[in-house]
Amino acid sequence: MAKKTAPSKSSNMKEDHLLLIKPASKRFGLDYLHITLIVLVVILVALAFALTTFKVGTLTVPCQYGLATNGTCAAPQHTSSQVLASAEKYLAAYSTVNSSLSLLPFYSEPNNASVTYLSNSSTWLVQVPYLDPQALSQKFYFSMVLSDKTLLLQKSYVQTINPLSTTNNQAVALGTVSLAGKVTCAASAPIPVYPIIDIYAPGGVAAISSAINASQKYGHALNMSYKFIVSGFAEGKYSGYGVNQTVNTMGSLLCASTQPKFPAFFKNFSIVFIGNPLSNDTLGQVASGSGLNMTQYISCLKNSSIAVNRDSLLAQFYNITTNPVDIVNCKYSTLPQTLNFAVNYALNNT
Repeated sequence: MAKKTAPSKSSNMKEDHLLLIKPASKRFGLDYLHITLIVLVVILVALAFALTTFKVGTLTVPCQYGLATNGTCAAPQHTSSQVLASAEKYLAAYSTVNSSLSLLPFYSEPNNASVTYLSNSSTWLVQVPYLDPQALSQKFYFSMVLSDKTLLLQKSYVQTINPLSTTNNQAVALGTVSLAGKVTCAASAPIPVYPIIDIYAPGGVAAISSAINASQKYGHALNMSYKFIVSGFAEGKYSGYGVNQTVNTMGSLLCASTQPKFPAFFKNFSIVFIGNPLSNDTLGQVASGSGLNMTQYISCLKNSSIAVNRDSLLAQFYNITTNPVDIVNCKYSTLPQTLNFAVNYALNNT
């Protein structure tokens, strides 16, 4: 009978795994476990330092109207529709302005306007396209700056036509344009002043009044010499009144202007003149009733058409394209409305 063999003790026992910690040679006597713990502590300390030092980054938020001065998103008090409605009221109000700006409401396109909020100044910029009556093929912009708080108009700007070409003339003072290539024809007073006028042009009568007033104001400081010219306005009268009657009316003014009684003549003339040529009989009555020297007046009339043609050549010399205009001291151009400014400038620079 065979003997039972006793089970081996080693086969019934579970295997034990031993953690062996070996000393780290040349590491100041520390083992690998302690070195690992020390490294971990250093990393945690560095992380804690970083969290206390570095700030959280700013989150960028898109702003419809940009940032305000305090760095926050700008928040206007009104909407663009409210601003445009207010701007349209101001635009319509320009129709009551006694100037060419009164045309703006009728040549503007508010339905194509752009409205922009200016956060730095808390204002709105409204740009309204408009057509210039003299340049209908070009589009310009009328701009208004309105307060965001009150919607009141603060400033307005008008874009204008750029000059097609440049000249050597210079705008040297208020109402005074220095004409290039022209020389001063008087070194001292009295300085010559040439009112260049087509009496049929708009503003022709007012131009004579302006010149008479300047003569009375400055006295012997000015030598006023009226120049009556034929321009398109006079030529437009030829078909209805003939060349002779059209030119004779200007000749009558020219001859009367050489006499001291010209202010009285012009006062009576302006009563009967309504923009059309006057008959010789009417002109004669105005002359005699104004106290003119009739002998001198009639003698002058004989050559008045030649004088009118000569004055027209003078206008060409000064490149006069629109009238009335005044030439001061032979080299400054000005308007009748600004004649006094140009005279003052010329007198101070002679």
